[in-house]
Amino acid sequence: MKLTTEQMQKATACKSAEELQALAKGEGIELTDEEAEAYFAELNNVRVSDDELDAVAGGGKEDECPKDC
Repeated sequence: MKLTTEQMQKATACKSAEELQALAKGEGIELTDEEAEAYFAELNNVRVSDDELDAVAGGGKEDECPKDC
């Protein structure tokens, strides 16, 4: 299924499979309960927590890195 950037942003903001299914329906996309659950699970596996993002972006704790790194 091909989604626009805006649709992906809306989908990743969904808090449940039911919310994702309602969003899809509003966009003219019909999803079964099973499809909505699968897509929601896949979207949640892609999400990165703020702590994980901070660590990758150099926002980790100072004491975890030597002064010369």
